[in-house]
Amino acid sequence: MLTLADIAPEGVLLAGAGRAILLQIAYPEIGYGVARHSDFANRPMDRLNATLSYIYALSSGSDDDVRIMQRAVNRAHAGVRNPPAVPSTPGTRRTPDASPRPAVAQNAPPAAVADTLRDPDARGAASGGAAVAQRAVNGGAGDTLRDREGSAPGPRAGDPHYDARDPQLQLWVAATLYDTALTVYETVYGELDDVSAERVYREYSRLGTTLQMPEHLWPATRAEFRAYFDETLERLRVDDTVRAVAGALLRAEKAPLVIRRAMPVARLVTVALLPEAVRREFGFAWSDARQRRFARLVRVGAPIYRVLPRGIRRWPQRRYVARIRADYA
Repeated sequence: MLTLADIAPEGVLLAGAGRAILLQIAYPEIGYGVARHSDFANRPMDRLNATLSYIYALSSGSDDDVRIMQRAVNRAHAGVRNPPAVPSTPGTRRTPDASPRPAVAQNAPPAAVADTLRDPDARGAASGGAAVAQRAVNGGAGDTLRDREGSAPGPRAGDPHYDARDPQLQLWVAATLYDTALTVYETVYGELDDVSAERVYREYSRLGTTLQMPEHLWPATRAEFRAYFDETLERLRVDDTVRAVAGALLRAEKAPLVIRRAMPVARLVTVALLPEAVRREFGFAWSDARQRRFARLVRVGAPIYRVLPRGIRRWPQRRYVARIRADYA
């Protein structure tokens, strides 16, 4: 029987990093929280590094590692908020508000990011697994969560209300991480058996419950999770503000040259793994030819990855865990 500790440390899951973050920011409250309180243009790897450190602490770290990352994430989340006059009640699951906001544009991507968003083979492509893996090679988590505080201007009039400590938003983030990990893992290794799938599903709830998400918000069964996930997908919306975040992330102009050169493959994987409706929201072009290219990549790459020694497959995880105390304590 497989567990979270068996699956989460697999390096191949880094290939899903771009998918997970795009699913997260397509939820308007999360997207605006990131847009107003992060600096993707100059620090494109911060969110990914922090997320990986948090996941690895929960799946493979010590109790001290978990406490360090819990405190670090809570510190970073404290100022990421644009509260309504009357806070909502977090007792039941909800989906994002997809109603139009007059002050926020809903039109096509701005010209500055349109080429990057529409063509999976465009220059400066994706920030997915290749970028994260290379960052691990270059020194692990690197930039800390606390380094990002104050790096963006904060909320503006007309923005949706959000709070990074909102259990509902944490539920969606945890859901995207679980669904992406399962998608990538099963693409490489094949479908999990029912016992393992159930165990892994229940253990992934820790990504939310270690923060402010109460345990009862995590859907009780995998079938209920799929219903929640699919319903939320239907209500995701991407506007110019969020597309600009995606554009900065996908261009990764501040990344080292070797990472930028690797981006087209990472971009292909990221867009291939996205649900079709989310591709459309972001304005990504897709075609049968690109789907065949992705299928060839999996056909060649998955068997090679499966025979790699365990130590190589899990090297990024060990590197991130080893740096948790130095980067976040």
